[in-house]
Amino acid sequence: MPPDSRVLWVETIGLRAPRLTAYDLRRVGEKLRGWVAPGAEPATPPWCETPPGLTRYAPPMHPFYGSRAGAAVNDALLRRLVRRRAEALGLRAPLLVTTVPNVCGLVGHLGERATVYYCVDDFGTWPGYAADAIRAMEARLVTSADALVVTAAALGVARARPGLPVLSLPHGVDVAMFAAAANAAPLPALTALPRPLLLSLGLYDDRLDAALLAAVLDAHPTWHLALVGNRTAPPNALDAHPRAHVLPGVPYAQVPACLAAADCLLIPYVRNAQTDTINPLKLREFLASGRPVAATALPEIVRACGDLVPTGDGPADFGAAVARALALPAAQAAERRARVEPDGWDARAATFFEFCAGVTAA
Repeated sequence: MPPDSRVLWVETIGLRAPRLTAYDLRRVGEKLRGWVAPGAEPATPPWCETPPGLTRYAPPMHPFYGSRAGAAVNDALLRRLVRRRAEALGLRAPLLVTTVPNVCGLVGHLGERATVYYCVDDFGTWPGYAADAIRAMEARLVTSADALVVTAAALGVARARPGLPVLSLPHGVDVAMFAAAANAAPLPALTALPRPLLLSLGLYDDRLDAALLAAVLDAHPTWHLALVGNRTAPPNALDAHPRAHVLPGVPYAQVPACLAAADCLLIPYVRNAQTDTINPLKLREFLASGRPVAATALPEIVRACGDLVPTGDGPADFGAAVARALALPAAQAAERRARVEPDGWDARAATFFEFCAGVTAA
């Protein structure tokens, strides 16, 4: 962000009602700890150093926003607490930017110069989410927003309205960090596994097509699969598979060491209305590592780099895509890195701030 900026980063409650899983219970505990001392920064440390001028704040909210009464309670809490926190920081006439629709009740109550909806997902299609409530909140937000930023083209098509400025801004990548995978010492927990080793890295949730992966492993008896990341997915066909190895998440700084250990990196999402609007953050991270990548044929992956990332849907086609990725020449690593070289976060941030400056000047 610009060096003279001041930002109040408000950490809101999730859009999915919590379940009785270890991951969800831990997240509930983190939220509760963040509410114990009103005005304090959240208990969970950020994955990177907090930049100067940015203050993190986790106001109390409840996840039961599906009813009109529940949404009204959250709206009242946010308006009072966020306004108080902004005033304490000396923020006047701020630019309000939100990536989630359940803060729509804040719009027009902070004395903001403008509101930007930064849409990163179609939350109304996510399993386990209160779809009708989310769509209603999002419609309310889009109606009152002054501009829209989307990470995938399909998100903009569904949310654009006449006269609303729209910026298509795919996710960026820390190119230097992920390029370090070329020379990183592979993570020992992964080097101990048989090869060839396929790797799915990131949140292990309902988007991952476990049935597809199990079928691919069955059809290719020499392949092994590692799934590294926090798990929220229910029991599935991979749990008992002898060549599927489920490992916990690793600190962000260790991600290049994970990527370095794999023969092929996977983006094995199910194909549905929700995933067809995804522009995966990990796509550019994987490409920056130089490692071969295979994916299901998500529209944004095919559009952005279908020539570099073999894709396929269904066990036969996805297995063939993985086989093609494994056979790619090592020299193509440089081409993969070059493809995402212009996509660094600094360039993305500059584009975003230039867009916002135009919105507030209008």
